[in-house]
Amino acid sequence: MNKYVGILLLLYSLITHAAQNKDMKLKDPFQMPQLIPCADIETQLRNQINQWQFQGYVEQQMGSQHIIAIIHKVNNKIWLTLSDLTVPMQLLPWKIITITRTEIHWQANLPDYCQKNLILTMKLQGV
Repeated sequence: MNKYVGILLLLYSLITHAAQNKDMKLKDPFQMPQLIPCADIETQLRNQINQWQFQGYVEQQMGSQHIIAIIHKVNNKIWLTLSDLTVPMQLLPWKIITITRTEIHWQANLPDYCQKNLILTMKLQGV
C-alpha cells in the first residue's frame, strides 16, 4: 500500500510542478513578448476597413457645414452613419481624420514598435 501512496504522491508532485512551470513561463518578466510583424497588422487593418464602402453624405446647413457620411459593408449591406467624426465600435481602431464631399480620411495607430500610423482614403463610391 505504501508503494501506491508513494506513486500517487510522485504523480501529484509532477502535475503541480508542471503547472507551476507553466505559470512561471507566463509571468517571466525577462521573456520577450511575441510581437506580430507590422506588415501583418497593416494587412489586417486594411482588410478590415476595405470591407466598407463610402456611399454618400448628408449635408445640413444650420450655421455651419455638418456632414454625415453613410458607409455600408460590402458583403452583407450593413449600413452605418458617421457624424461629428465619431466612429462606431465595428471600425475600431480606425479613426476619422476628415470627411469631405467625396472622401473619408481614416487613420489607425499601429503598435509603438512599428513606429508609424496607417492612413487610408475611402473615396465616395462611383467617384
